Amino acid sequence: MWTWAEEWKEKLNQALVDWNKLREEETVLLSWLSSKEQTMDVIGQTDITDDEQVKMHLNLLEVLYDNNYFSVRNEK
Repeated sequence: MWTWAEEWKEKLNQALVDWNKLREEETVLLSWLSSKEQTMDVIGQTDITDDEQVKMHLNLLEVLYDNNYFSVRNEK
């Protein structure tokens, strides 16, 4: 009887640890998505008839791409 209860307790504790890890990863992902959305909002407002604005936003995209800004990083 006690063995079953201890095993159940261990499984519940492991489930809680896994759940917390999932929530942390979800928070990182949501933050990453939010930052991408903000960048795309700025770039989406580009007046394509304004050469300087187009160049500025292209340069921004190049810098972000070169810095791996558009890749998801493994935080482990």
